[in-house]
Amino acid sequence: MTRIPFIHARFFDNDTTFDIEERLKAFLRTWRQRSLAEGIGVEHSGGLTLDAFGEELMRGVDLSSIDRATIKRRAERIIAARAAVSGLAHLKKEEIKALSWLRSGVDLVTADGLDWADLVAATLHDEFPWMGPATTEVWLALRRAAVGGQVITIPNLLLCGPPGIGKSAWARRMAALLTLPSCVIEIGSGSTSFRIAGLERGWAGGMPGRPLEAIIASRIGNPVVIVDEICKDQGVRSTKGGVNSASDSLLSLMEPMTAEAWECPFYRIRFDMRHVNWVLTANVLESVSEPLRSRSTIVVLTEVPKGDLCRFARRYGAAKGLTEESIEAIVMALDHPANSRRDFSVRDVVRMVERAVGLESRGYGLH
Repeated sequence: MTRIPFIHARFFDNDTTFDIEERLKAFLRTWRQRSLAEGIGVEHSGGLTLDAFGEELMRGVDLSSIDRATIKRRAERIIAARAAVSGLAHLKKEEIKALSWLRSGVDLVTADGLDWADLVAATLHDEFPWMGPATTEVWLALRRAAVGGQVITIPNLLLCGPPGIGKSAWARRMAALLTLPSCVIEIGSGSTSFRIAGLERGWAGGMPGRPLEAIIASRIGNPVVIVDEICKDQGVRSTKGGVNSASDSLLSLMEPMTAEAWECPFYRIRFDMRHVNWVLTANVLESVSEPLRSRSTIVVLTEVPKGDLCRFARRYGAAKGLTEESIEAIVMALDHPANSRRDFSVRDVVRMVERAVGLESRGYGLH
């Protein structure tokens, strides 16, 4: 682990004006008492002679009204100055409290050596062999990071292939193997761009985006964010004619130079988002905007071979606690000559296993 500053804001103790006044009063009393004890003349207000003032002050007599007024003004200026430089004055107290955990920065998960990088890639390839081109990109990135124990940073990946082959499942498994937090943003509704970047306060449902929420919740600055089916992004048109799209929201976050000081629309504060690991999935590459393609490493994937599907069915079925008989029944269905022209997907296999689990829970099995 390594730690970096994350939020472009300054946090101060939750002092009130009264708290600061009391500290200033205590400091002034102590300073005057020390000065008097050392025989140093002290300028003061209140119309007392130096000896009379010193005797009364040493007995704990309170400060004069002029002293109190001066201290009050200074305390108010301190509070105002803190608010001005903090960058948080526009937030509610509960929001500042929620962000206060970030005052010392966030952690970045680092690579754990070349052997570790090889093991992660081997495990990922064993479980998703048909995703080999994507796993290779991750493996090379991990080996680069492993030299010197650098931060885990994979290139922006755009996985393009047929639906149902497990692109998102592969990305989630990769994050788990790397011990990185992850979140999935599914494209399809008009509010997708807001789930990525966040929605300004004042609007119904105003909130920060999912990537920032993931970092705040985990305090890990390099999570894996999976944007599923980016090819379906159509954007939403405002009443003024503007279009908000997920692709537009992603551009500033995927570009390191702008992501380093990216401003959240909800908090209106800048955050360092350049270490986020992005995985975009698409079914049709041509439907992805050119700016996103230019910022991504494009990985073209194909249908899952029947043998890989059968091995996946066995592994997934065993993980779900299916009996050997039910697992073999699913494998036989996948490999049956009558289904030779049908292209099964990982999604199909998952549904078959889940259905078999339901039947076995009710006392039935697949034969």
